[in-house]
Amino acid sequence: MKTNTLLKKWLPTAIMLSLLIALMPLGAFNSYAASFSNYPISLDGGVKASYDASTKVLSISGAGTIDFDRWATMANTIDSRYFSKGQYFYNADWDASYYENDMQIIFSGAPKAIKLCGTVDYLGLFAGFSGQIKLNGAVDLAPGVADTYAMFANAWNFNGAAEFDISSVRYAVMMFFGTDVEYVVLHNSPANKDVSAEGIFEECDNLKYLEFSGLTDVKIDCFSGDYYVEKNGGTPIAVPANYWYKFSDNQSYRVYLQEIGKPELHLNKSGSGIRASWTPVSGATGYLLYRSDRPDGTYTRVAVTSNTSYVDSESLVAGMPYYYAVCAYRTVDSGYEYGDYSEIKGYYAPGSLAKPSKPNLTLDENAGGIRLNWNAQPRITGYQIYRGTSTDKPFTYLKTASGAATKYTNLAGLTQGRPYYYKLRAYRMAKGVKKYGDFSIIKGLFAGTDETALRAPNFSLEDNPNVSAPNVRVRWSKVNGADGYCIYRWDGVHKRWIGLKKTGPNARVYTNINGVVAGKTHYYAMRPYHISGNKTYYGNVGKAKGFRVQ
Repeated sequence: MKTNTLLKKWLPTAIMLSLLIALMPLGAFNSYAASFSNYPISLDGGVKASYDASTKVLSISGAGTIDFDRWATMANTIDSRYFSKGQYFYNADWDASYYENDMQIIFSGAPKAIKLCGTVDYLGLFAGFSGQIKLNGAVDLAPGVADTYAMFANAWNFNGAAEFDISSVRYAVMMFFGTDVEYVVLHNSPANKDVSAEGIFEECDNLKYLEFSGLTDVKIDCFSGDYYVEKNGGTPIAVPANYWYKFSDNQSYRVYLQEIGKPELHLNKSGSGIRASWTPVSGATGYLLYRSDRPDGTYTRVAVTSNTSYVDSESLVAGMPYYYAVCAYRTVDSGYEYGDYSEIKGYYAPGSLAKPSKPNLTLDENAGGIRLNWNAQPRITGYQIYRGTSTDKPFTYLKTASGAATKYTNLAGLTQGRPYYYKLRAYRMAKGVKKYGDFSIIKGLFAGTDETALRAPNFSLEDNPNVSAPNVRVRWSKVNGADGYCIYRWDGVHKRWIGLKKTGPNARVYTNINGVVAGKTHYYAMRPYHISGNKTYYGNVGKAKGFRVQ
């Protein structure tokens, strides 16, 4: 909130007056603000005020001229501490120490139907009010008003638009002092010039547009950015931000913030990168350049520069399209102001379409199916997934995953306990052409379920001395909850796992003779299973182990 510099700067007698006011009894007041409806605040009763204590909204409607005394009485009907109107000069304003700044004063009605009385020997109707003030085009000054001294002074949250006829006004000093008003238009007929207006727009930090004539002693330094001053409809004069500009010749002026222009973007090749260049924007501090993979995609900032060009070569994939937009910004006291984005432009990264890398594929169990996981790659259009029941037989196309995907779970077409093998490849597509990468290394996994989450049994391999033929004896430990165990051996000729034996729950040893060849290393794997109702649920497959037969 702005500090109340009004009394400090302009009324040196404020200290003495405040001591006198402090001696005055406040009288009885409400502990809580009270709601009311249709309180007449004009002498003819045409303008009415209603207050909703639950929303803290003071609504003003109707037509006519607000009476100062009725306004003060109405404000104190809400709470007698809110608005002070004493017997001393300049002693009338809102006291923000007694109400919250989320209170609102909202006007409604026909355009200019509600008229504001002048300040005369008091501060304005809204002086010191720190809540929202919304005029909504329904308000003007009453005819013949000659004094608008500090009417909105330090009503710091008055941040809308104000348009008034000041043809009869002679004294408008500090009328908007310390407010956040953005647009002000003061109409003044040519016959009535020379309105004393010292301090009228000082400390108005949100100003964007002013239009007035006939004001004297006006100084402006509160525009947040560079602004233009246009005199009598002539050529605008550019003025830098925070520069004191004085008006004292009683002419007609338009004063407005310089809008930040929109740059025009161009793209072309620069070595292995894309060169973005754009037209300069007057008054810009710098430019922000953004890039996306798609015109309607998410844009990421790639550069902040004060130059009007930038070569983007970071993480580009040759042959793929990229889309750019640029906007200008300027530094202001409160931070930054940004202009509109340029038109989005697209350009293909230099070079022939890049071949994708070979994916790194892994498999695991997920929800009774087999989940494929792979590493992400930039600018991939899709991944083609294939499945087989043996590594030496043709694979069947299963699915094309999106270019953003890094996993897929195969649930359909699986028989529990059987091994399945997978491979996938990535591809890129640009200008109607597809470029495929190499297939991943084939990976296999037994189909099962995670219902029981049975762990794989610990097992060992050895020779059975009681068997004369070449053999491999498998020994394993018990797995709690298992109703049996499955033993597999790798078939190197057909590149697949074959089931050797499905045991009962009490078995702990099995000797494999068939297919065992002396002098060769054979590989084995095991998994437990659990029977529930009519379904068999398979546990995890342990790490395969090898044994060289003597």
